[in-house]
Amino acid sequence: MSGVTAMALTPTDQELKYMSNGWTVFSALYELFGLSRPCCLSTPADGGHIWDGTNADYVPLARIDYIQARLALRLLPTLALKDRQNRAPELGSLLRACAGSEGDIWLQGYLIGPSRSDERLSVDGIFIAQDERGPWQVDTFHTPSCQCQGLWAYLQGELGLDGAMPDEIIWREMDATGTQGWLVALVGLVALGGDQRPKPSYAYRCPPTCQRG
Repeated sequence: MSGVTAMALTPTDQELKYMSNGWTVFSALYELFGLSRPCCLSTPADGGHIWDGTNADYVPLARIDYIQARLALRLLPTLALKDRQNRAPELGSLLRACAGSEGDIWLQGYLIGPSRSDERLSVDGIFIAQDERGPWQVDTFHTPSCQCQGLWAYLQGELGLDGAMPDEIIWREMDATGTQGWLVALVGLVALGGDQRPKPSYAYRCPPTCQRG
């Protein structure tokens, strides 16, 4: 569970590369997460997008709550909802689990902006708040007696998630209020501080809907 899985582009990743550049901006995702919207500084003569702003590349999202999840399900294109981190659950199923929780489930992840070819919203962790650990005995080193696989199977059934065994499941406090619960790290990189996928850079032709500035 603790090993970092090699990053590989899935068919959906490949398809996302062919969505119109800037779709994360034009779909109002930045506004949803309270982020400054990157500005397109290009002109038709430039032959491609030129993006300005610190949020045009990788932006971490420490907490996506159930209200944001509900709105994201309405804003995101169907293709984007099918994206997944390696063998983790699809983005759409993670958002639906959070959206139906009334606040005791939240997500963590990141937004990849329009300066990269793999624009997307990704979730790499899910937190399930609980008053107590329940019957599950999950130890730090996942010895043979560890019940992490049974816990994951239970969470899959309760939340309607698919996907392979996550890279980590730990019991921890998640905020200053002392809220406790299970943190499920869907990709090992969640513990390493960010997205490690290749960062290709391409020039894009501005679509007719480009909102410069």
